[in-house]
Order: sequence, then C-alpha cells, then structure tokens
Amino acid sequence: LAECGRTFDDSSPFLHGILHPKVRKPAVILRPKNRETTSVLKGKCFLETGENLRAAFTTRECSSLEGVFLHHYSKYLAAEKKRHDHCPSVLDTCSTKDPLEDVLQEFQKVVASTPDFDGYFPYLAGKIKKRLGDDDNARLAFAESVRRAPLNWDAWAELAELIPSKDILVQLKLPKHWMYYFFEVRLLKLLEKNFECVALGECLSKLGFARNPSLICDLGIVFHNICEAENAVELLMWLRDADPYRIDHMDVFSNLLYVQECDVQLSCLAQTFSKVAKFKTETQCVLGNLNSLRGNHEKSILHFQRVLKINPSHKFAWTLLGHEFIQLTEPLKAIQCYRNALKTHSRDFRAWYGLGQAYEVLKMHSYSLYYYQNAQLIQPYDVRMHLAMGIAYEEMGRWSNARYCYERASKLHDPENIGFFRLA
Repeated sequence: LAECGRTFDDSSPFLHGILHPKVRKPAVILRPKNRETTSVLKGKCFLETGENLRAAFTTRECSSLEGVFLHHYSKYLAAEKKRHDHCPSVLDTCSTKDPLEDVLQEFQKVVASTPDFDGYFPYLAGKIKKRLGDDDNARLAFAESVRRAPLNWDAWAELAELIPSKDILVQLKLPKHWMYYFFEVRLLKLLEKNFECVALGECLSKLGFARNPSLICDLGIVFHNICEAENAVELLMWLRDADPYRIDHMDVFSNLLYVQECDVQLSCLAQTFSKVAKFKTETQCVLGNLNSLRGNHEKSILHFQRVLKINPSHKFAWTLLGHEFIQLTEPLKAIQCYRNALKTHSRDFRAWYGLGQAYEVLKMHSYSLYYYQNAQLIQPYDVRMHLAMGIAYEEMGRWSNARYCYERASKLHDPENIGFFRLA
C-alpha cells in the first residue's frame, strides 16, 4: 500500500486486490490498528481514482479521527456528484431533495458524539453548509476549523469568501498563526481593499514568500483591479515561465490576457493545456476566454458550461457564462448565471455589473441602476461603474444625478474620456 502513495491509478486497484485474496482463512490476521491503517490507505487511494462510494464503504468501520473523516468526506463527494448528475443542464434547477442534507445530518451526529474531534471535522461541516447556502453557520465552522488545524489552507480560503466585512472578521477572533497573513491577503483581495492587499503582499514577499504561487495570483488580480494590467500579466507570466505545465491559476491568467486582448498569448496557453489536460476546469476556462475573444460566443458558452458541470461552485465561471449570454442578447439566461455567481461569491462586482447590463437590455432601468450601485460600492474607483450609473440615470430622466456620475467618471482613470463626452 505504500506504493499507492506514488498515485499510480492502475497500480492502486491491483494492490488493493492483493489485500482481499479469495481464501477462506487469511494467511495473516491483521491487528485492529493495522486493519484501520489499511482501510484508511485504501480509502485514500479510492478517492484519488474518483471512486468515492468505494472509499466510503472501505472506511465504514474506521474509528480513528482520520478514518471517520475520510468516510464522511467520501460520502460528501459522492453526494456532490449525485446532485450534479441529476441536473441535465447547468442552468436547470433540481426540485428533488438535496442529497447533501442527509450527509450533513449524519455527519453532525458523528461530530456530536466525538468531543475530541480535530480541525477537519468542522472543515467538512463548513463545506457542506456552504454548498447548502447556510453561509453564517459555514463561516463559524471554518473559523473553528482554522483554530484547530491552522495549516489547512483550504479552510482559510473558504472562510475568506464568507466574510463580508472587517467587523465580521474581528468577531471571529481567528488565531494569529503565520497562515493568517496569507489569509488576510486573500480577504483583502475579496473585499477590494486593493492597496492594503498590495502592501501586505509586498511585506510577505520580503519575508521570503515572493515565489509563493497563491500570493502571486492574488497580487496579479489586485494589480488588475487597480488598473495596473501590465504588472498583473507580468506576475502571472513569471509564474508560467517558472513552471510551464502548471495548470493551477491559469484560468485567472487567461482572464487577464482576455481583458488585455492578448490573442497570441491566450492561444498559446490554450494549445499547451489542451494537449496536457484538456478536460480540466482551468483548460476549459482558457478555451472559453479564447473563443469569446474571437467572437465565437456559442463555443465559449459550451466551454464554460463544461466548467460548471465539473465544478458548479467555480469562482468566476458563472460570471463569464453570463457575459457570453449578454453578447448573444439573451438577458434572462444571463440574469440566472449572474445570480448563481453571487451565490458563490456575493462580492463579485462583475456579477453585479452584469446584472445591471442584463436589466438594461430589458429596459428595466431602475433595476439596472440598483445593480450598478452595488457594483460601484464594491469597486468605487472603476470608471465603468460610474458611467453605467450615469446612463441609467439619463434613461430615467434624472439629469442632475447623471451629471454627478459623469463628473466622477471624468476624474477617474478614463483613457477614452467617455465621462467628458457624456457630460457634454
């Protein structure tokens, strides 16, 4: 079983079979501890090969914290797959009972009967609650998780997405572990505290973390937010040059290349990863952005739908899919996509802005204004938000409000001087 640690998918099932020879009496009687270790190792290998139910069945009698966690984590993954398979299209809503509810109910009973649980128990509870839309309790669960297991980065990352303000952060009383500072960078990025995020990121870089991929990706997005697109692309390009076959964060890189209209670089990125990992979500995002840049919006929609079929909670695929429906003048489908995006990340200003555009197409300008205002609150220094609000006010005949928005836009970074033009 130690060989399974090399993650050879074909070797692992073969070695598992050796553990279950078809003889009436086993040659060696495994002690309980050894049997537990064997079940855990087998469960891990089954998870690596995507056999979630086999992993759950194998670990059903485990009593150690690791074994119990693995058993219920396998059930969670199996339930996720089931809920995806029962929805034929990413835009369909399933009316049947969510299988995650049963998984959560069973797991909560286990947690209640295990007083000495570790940080991974509340982590799993938080994952399930977040997927069920119970953000408040999910936030508390992730906070408890990082207190008990501060090295679990995924718990920190999930928690960052559920904190809408610094006031909530103070109430959680999180541990000042060294991982907290990477969490703070992620949180500041999500809260659009861009300059604070850059300052903290530079401090971490000077402390020896300049080559940390997660930090580089976060700072790249922040530089893009503050209209320093060249610095953003340079950071992600360094990450790609350092590890040409790294697929993590390449979906983010493709977004930056799309905004900069770098067709050649985006095409090279798509060709590389289509050969390496064609059906990974990151590759599908790259292909979606490339087709969108070239005006092939129908193909782009197919790629983003594949992303969401694999991972319905993908950070920004819902937003990008909504943009494509806007391009095809299908505002109702776009609205559904943007609303799903906000369920995943409520502070995605692009989703709020997209909703404003969709209602603008429908000539519902009061709704459009509301969503533009929400986008502007999150991204106050983005000229597009002020221009959009000004146009909405114009359509509603509120000229003084429109004039104020255009004056604000003219004072921001507006290379095309649209604010001055609209003001005139």
